[in-house]
Amino acid sequence: MVGQGGARPVLPPVDVGPCGNGSVEKSFILETVFGLVVAAIAELSSLALLLRPAMVLLPLARFAALVFIVCAGGMLPKGIRPRSP
Repeated sequence: MVGQGGARPVLPPVDVGPCGNGSVEKSFILETVFGLVVAAIAELSSLALLLRPAMVLLPLARFAALVFIVCAGGMLPKGIRPRSP
């Protein structure tokens, strides 16, 4: 508990997906940047309503988004540990 002695409990390290050897921060940043790039491509694909050459962005955004979702699922924790009282 936080109120007793002012010390916060130390949480055990969480083994995260395929990158559980301390590279969580690096892969998280990489996936965030990739997700933002995919989102930008998806937004630009809306120009396909006005410009015919922009239609090439539609499948590019869809398949990149699928890859992003699979990678995000791979980074989820394998399980959760119950809290000790």
